[in-house]
Amino acid sequence: MHESMQAETTPVVPPRPSTDTANFEKKVNGTHNNSIKSPSSPVSPVATSPVNKATLLLNNHNSQMVQVSFHSSGGANSPAASPVGNKDESVGPTISPPLLGNLSKASGQPDTDGDVRRKKFPTDRSYFIAKEMLMTERTYKKDLEVINLWFREEVTKEEEAMPEDALNSLFKLIDPLLDAHSNFLREVELRLAAWEGRTNPLHKSESQKIGDVILKGMNSLLSLYHDFLGKHLHVLEQLDLAFRKNRKFEQLYRDFEQQKICYLPITSFVLKPLQRLLHYQNLLNRLIKHYGKDHPDYADCIAAQEKLSEVVSDVPDILRTSENFVQLCELQRDIVGLDAPLVLPGRQFVRQGCLIKISPKALQQRMFFLFSDMLLYTNRGQHPSMQFKLHGQWPLSGLTVVESGSTDESSPLVAAHSFTIYGANRDDLSHILGRYCSPMISSLPPPPPDPNCSSELNNGSSLRVAAHGQEEKDKWLEDLYSTIQAARERGASNDGLHYHSLKSCSSSDEVLDKSGVSDGSSPGGPITSPNQSSTTVVTSPSTTTTSPTQRSNTTVHVCWHRNTSIGMNDQMCAVENQLSGYLLRKFKNSNGWQKLWVVFANFCLFFYKNFQDDFPLACLPLLGYYASSPSPSDNILKDYVFKLQFKNHVYFFRAESEYTFERWMEVISSATQHAGRHRLFSRKDSAINNGEDSMNG
Repeated sequence: MHESMQAETTPVVPPRPSTDTANFEKKVNGTHNNSIKSPSSPVSPVATSPVNKATLLLNNHNSQMVQVSFHSSGGANSPAASPVGNKDESVGPTISPPLLGNLSKASGQPDTDGDVRRKKFPTDRSYFIAKEMLMTERTYKKDLEVINLWFREEVTKEEEAMPEDALNSLFKLIDPLLDAHSNFLREVELRLAAWEGRTNPLHKSESQKIGDVILKGMNSLLSLYHDFLGKHLHVLEQLDLAFRKNRKFEQLYRDFEQQKICYLPITSFVLKPLQRLLHYQNLLNRLIKHYGKDHPDYADCIAAQEKLSEVVSDVPDILRTSENFVQLCELQRDIVGLDAPLVLPGRQFVRQGCLIKISPKALQQRMFFLFSDMLLYTNRGQHPSMQFKLHGQWPLSGLTVVESGSTDESSPLVAAHSFTIYGANRDDLSHILGRYCSPMISSLPPPPPDPNCSSELNNGSSLRVAAHGQEEKDKWLEDLYSTIQAARERGASNDGLHYHSLKSCSSSDEVLDKSGVSDGSSPGGPITSPNQSSTTVVTSPSTTTTSPTQRSNTTVHVCWHRNTSIGMNDQMCAVENQLSGYLLRKFKNSNGWQKLWVVFANFCLFFYKNFQDDFPLACLPLLGYYASSPSPSDNILKDYVFKLQFKNHVYFFRAESEYTFERWMEVISSATQHAGRHRLFSRKDSAINNGEDSMNG
């Protein structure tokens, strides 16, 4: 389906009209029109005035918006006329690290050293917990606006061929949440202003607390979340069906995800409310633990926690189910050559990541996807699509995985970290187990011959691969062992799916594989923009032709560049760790600190000039990085500083308080290696680094 898709012309968005003050105040107060077109309307399936609705929000900025994209020259483009619909022109998938330094020039923030603690703000831990709520609430509101304002505007431009039912369901679900959280955010902002002494409260004890604001917010918000929990998965299913069935909607969907405003996949924004509930629970737990029973804010926090628990008790399981569905949908769009839909009832995503195929000619980079019932084996294609081409698809019930390293190997990577995937028959299995297998795998019962596999697979074909380090190998073996055993216990039924042979690669595929390894990218550096559009061809000032492209900062592509893997448990840990706020940033060889608004999401740090900006200036994928405190040789003589490093890429970030420092270390450690701890999502640096560098190009 993707190969046959015709390139379409992206319309140029006209400048937004100005809005009068009365309408602006109406939007701020959350009283805008929430009407939805009836299904019989021939004009649009969505709200009556989405352009005005988005315009009202965009006018809520005190500073001028600047759209910046970075190119290989290191310069910044001129500000664009419109914040929607603009795409980078001929930008590669990644750029060299020094370009992140240009954020200091683009941000317009003063290059000073002591901005964080210069003002006399409160120092109590509860203040910083409340401030975290404010900062993350601002980001959450922006995330809801991506769907309810920006995406709504895009689909409203199309007068026909849009999936009316799916879009109406989506906007009816998100719109009341956005209104309610706009009001809640205003209350939090007023309380923090009073806490900091920027207003004149009646009494200090009434201003230096946040529990009463949270309790009031929960009373108005939780009924909306009850509705969201019951309907959001159906909405996601409707969107997925429309994406697969409606070519025009598919193109619009892909084009919107390439815009700077859409810094995450659309489906990720739909799941933000579930993640937000867990964050509220986390913040309340922190406040209650800090206060103690004698604190005047304790009772309100306990009452808010009790109300929240009525909704949040089932959220972890619901979120895992929804995240699994979203992961399957996203991979279905990233993989080319599937014979059947990847999204099937009962199928669970387990792990995705990069392994090296060992062949007589060369070591070849491959991408593997492990599910509860099958293993996919792919390679990434060249530009423009950057999609992954399917090479093999095998049911787990017929596979056996054994360690196969040998000290006789010429490559230290192969010698220490390799294993073999067998599609063995019963006669050969006992010989294989006796020669290679560890006690853990040899205890598994022999797999029966699988009728859905080719005769070659059942006759003992094999695929030998190597991981990038012992930790990566252990993670793959653990997940493979457990999922294979579970698949055998469930039985060999595969719903009639056809699975290819382990030996499914042709010589032409091997040529493609080699080109996929050396793509000229920098595996450790930052990505200029969260959405790269490397295939944009500008034919005239008013027309732009695009072909389908993939976001280069998604986890599947970061795993490919960093030679690492992530599992479903890693994904759940990351989505439950959300954080945003101001940080000071410094490079290894720079002198000053630069103030930036930073958002952690989806294993990345996204950098903004300030919290009012609608799209990030750049992002830094964290998979593979180490997080630690600066060493004495770094000569960082400041408090609350943490260091991020991947190979020779080094960044320093400075927080405003001990609490804020601890929180950033906590959430970043969910996607990096924290010094002295077990590495969570990436390989250890070892003696094979030289070999890796050659494979990375």
